[in-house]
Amino acid sequence: PKVSKLFVRQMRKSSLGFRRACRVLFDANSPNRVFTVPSRYLSRDLSRDLPRDSLARESVTQNVTPKVSKVTVSEASLTRLQDILEDGGRQFNLSANTPMAHHLDVVMKFAALLHPLLAPEMRVVDLGTGSGILGLLCAFTYPEVTWCLVDSRESSCDYVREAARQLDLTDRVEVIQGRAESLGMLNEHRHQYHGVVARRFGNPGTTAECAAPLMRTNAFLLVSDPPLLPAVQQGPGSRWPARGLAMLGLVMQARYQDPSASLL
Repeated sequence: PKVSKLFVRQMRKSSLGFRRACRVLFDANSPNRVFTVPSRYLSRDLSRDLPRDSLARESVTQNVTPKVSKVTVSEASLTRLQDILEDGGRQFNLSANTPMAHHLDVVMKFAALLHPLLAPEMRVVDLGTGSGILGLLCAFTYPEVTWCLVDSRESSCDYVREAARQLDLTDRVEVIQGRAESLGMLNEHRHQYHGVVARRFGNPGTTAECAAPLMRTNAFLLVSDPPLLPAVQQGPGSRWPARGLAMLGLVMQARYQDPSASLL
């Protein structure tokens, strides 16, 4: 892809160590240029080293009218999902100390946040799906959307595929085995998703760096956060520093308290 002269000048001015540390990812078919920077650099002010093309996406999620139908999951479907998850819950540490019904209740609240963000025929990826509880529940709730459930463990992927088959969700659920940080390097996944969701996936820096290469222009990233006081969520010690997000072409859109989550 064609590299701007401004970018070349800026990179010549930057230190050799920083040039080696940065992995600059371009996509010739996308107007979005994503810069992936190691987590240890997220706290540094590197804005002077970045070209104007790396500015964060503009806010596109405000005043959005939902375009996708939301189906109320029947008690029968919830019971089937709960039974399947309980059968293999111990494998994924879901039912060790907390009833499965509680897990489903929390995930349903998280899934409800997606309604104004979705439209028919969208493709949304669930990073680190584990037992598939989030992706499978979303497939029930939003049948017009294709859900791609990603996990690096073969046992997890086999389990989720079988669960999707038993729940008759194979027409809108795709299970992908692979490392999330490597998935965005592949042409068939790079900039191919309208949204990314993540629960218990990793720290904010890792989650943002893995999600950004997968996202199309104006895509969304919805991430669960640990419960925090409002003052901590809004203060300078935020889990999602604006400078770090800007390096990846992301910007904070909204924060939620029940459940605790961030929308980028």
